[in-house]
Amino acid sequence: MNEKINNIIKFYNLATTLKDKIRSGWKLWHVSKERLESVAEHIYGTYILAIAIDSEFEVNIDLNKV
Repeated sequence: MNEKINNIIKFYNLATTLKDKIRSGWKLWHVSKERLESVAEHIYGTYILAIAIDSEFEVNIDLNKV
């Protein structure tokens, strides 16, 4: 049980580091913006968009794959 809790905490800590990582494409393409999108913001935005598209158009998007 303690190992499972430790794994959950490790996963959470690792996942939350994505909030501070800037998407590499911005650097690769030399985009100059005042504020750049983090990996976590991109993942969240993509997932919310997929939910909305699936809900409105009933295209049966596999949200587990998104």
